[in-house]
Amino acid sequence: MFRFALATLLVLILSTSPALAAAHLDGTSEYELEYAYTRVVAAFYEPVHGQAVMHGIRERIEHLLSFAGVRSPVVSEPKATGDVFIDPRHLFTAVDAAYGRYASVVSSNAIVEAALSGMLASLNDPYTAYLSRSTFAEMQRSLNDADTYGGVGVILSADGANHTFRIREVYDGGPADRAGVHAGDLLVAVNGMPTKQLGIERVLSKVRGKIGVPVSLRLFRRGQNFTLSIVREHVAEPSATYKMIGDRIGYVHLSVFGNHSADEFAAATKKLAAQGAKALVLDLRGNGGGYVQTAVDICSQLLGADETIVSIHGRDGLDEVDHARASSDARVPLAVLVDHDTASASEITAGAIQDNRAGFIVGTRTYGKGVVQVVYTLPDGSGMKITEARYLTPAGRDINGAGIEPDVVVRESADARLGTPGQDAQLDAAMDVLHLETGVQ
Repeated sequence: MFRFALATLLVLILSTSPALAAAHLDGTSEYELEYAYTRVVAAFYEPVHGQAVMHGIRERIEHLLSFAGVRSPVVSEPKATGDVFIDPRHLFTAVDAAYGRYASVVSSNAIVEAALSGMLASLNDPYTAYLSRSTFAEMQRSLNDADTYGGVGVILSADGANHTFRIREVYDGGPADRAGVHAGDLLVAVNGMPTKQLGIERVLSKVRGKIGVPVSLRLFRRGQNFTLSIVREHVAEPSATYKMIGDRIGYVHLSVFGNHSADEFAAATKKLAAQGAKALVLDLRGNGGGYVQTAVDICSQLLGADETIVSIHGRDGLDEVDHARASSDARVPLAVLVDHDTASASEITAGAIQDNRAGFIVGTRTYGKGVVQVVYTLPDGSGMKITEARYLTPAGRDINGAGIEPDVVVRESADARLGTPGQDAQLDAAMDVLHLETGVQ
């Protein structure tokens, strides 16, 4: 009797000891995993095979564990039944079990991130992805462009084929402008690190930083390398920059379709009209897109009332058709500049203008991103971007993977100074088109 009681006491002590208790994921992780799976299965624009998603989750967790030094990790693959209530529970149970087994080598955050990343990657869609907290915050900052940050006041243009980065624009009166940076300069290195080793996100994150702290930029101009040390300042990054070209042509460069871009565009065109602009060049080169609603709002300023802008098609068919709202402003002669980096909301805009014959498209074939993503915020500050629909231009064109072919094809030289007449072949061609068609110079 005594021996049995002692053994029972030992069992109780061992089972309740914090040091020996099995590790488990918390309620926030449970909610994130179940919510993400439910949204993916319900909203992705193509039918989702649940077991393929479960397989992707297992593979990504195993990869994480292998990277952490675990030899031949054992992770059970959740079973997908097709039941939207049961499958998320199976998913969480399997991820929780993997964490309980390997909590000594990986954190709960890491294993949940691996599961979410594998879940979204399993869909084999280049635009559907898990966004870490830092990546999600940077994406929000770039779209919600009223925010300020520590920077030098330039817009960069990336040439993915040559892994080069060019100063596209320099903000008047900003730190870079005062230091002598010119539009067209190549950015060779940031703080001594060659930019060819970095992607555009890392280059931007290194140029930006704490206000009052200098950043070293190594630039190349006209055969010469030189280095400038520039102290970062508060920089409010506009999405629309504008100027007059000659006496009668207004020029607007739109860098992103953010929260305030439509208002900025409206303000820019109004000021240009007040300065005597009778025609407009809209520069969408390097613009990777943004909010679809912003594209609709900007197109409404350029098209006639009720003209079709875009139709959105989800997994079950047509979801909506957006038309231009009524406007009292007369349509002005218009040329739109595009290149390979013109994508998504930019292509919605270019396609609507081309199909409605509201202007001429000039440049090179666009990127070809004809799908629409919805972004979801997760409780820990990370996010996920899910492709939920495809869009068609007003003429019914599906440009995904194909892009938009310009009305006037003009290739740009490597040493062009974009936005500068005489040093920008595509801009010069747009001005020629406006002159030939309208007589506006």
